[in-house]
Amino acid sequence: METLLLKYVKEKAGKYIEPTRQGTAKGDPIGFSAVKYLTTLLSMTSLKIKEIADASGVSYGLLRVWRTEPDYMKMIDSHITEFSGRFIRNIFLILEEMKFGEDYALGFEHYEKMYKDVLDISIYSEDLLESIYKQAKQTMIPDFKKERFFTLFLSFAYAIRKSPITCDCKKEIDNGFIATLYSGQTDNSTFSFIEALQRPWTPDAKNAEQIKGDFIKSIRKL
Repeated sequence: METLLLKYVKEKAGKYIEPTRQGTAKGDPIGFSAVKYLTTLLSMTSLKIKEIADASGVSYGLLRVWRTEPDYMKMIDSHITEFSGRFIRNIFLILEEMKFGEDYALGFEHYEKMYKDVLDISIYSEDLLESIYKQAKQTMIPDFKKERFFTLFLSFAYAIRKSPITCDCKKEIDNGFIATLYSGQTDNSTFSFIEALQRPWTPDAKNAEQIKGDFIKSIRKL
């Protein structure tokens, strides 16, 4: 199952053309190598430096040096901004699929799509979560119903991070996960959509570890 994040990393890494020295003046930087570029993509996650180094096949020491370079950190910021926009657009794509005449027909398949797209949100970095949140707040939606569902899906994504669905998505939803989450009651504890969008965005540790392991395995196959 490929999430939005994994698709983005694969797409950007796959399309990246490694620069060569030819045509570059002696002493001028020639840009990022393919592996260096890959590590900037992985730096959008909450993976530790050593985990990023191991996943990409570079030394821990070299990665630490790269992370002191302004251009390197600027590249990470550009990925975060771009991916945040893609995350927001994906919610609007789901809303378009829901459009039924002048209204919106919300069904299980829409929650399932969002769930599969952001299954690994538990390993998004704090900077990435903050960027998505800020872009969402700045998004103007004149249609009240559309805005309500936009907030619903955004909150659902963040709720997965804080109170992850651990079983089959359809089974969870059929058993009333969405209904109890929406009403603010899940696992005998108060949990509202408003809370889902409040800090701290701390993920379930056990679930996050499993998600992280699967993500790293996928990266090593690139």
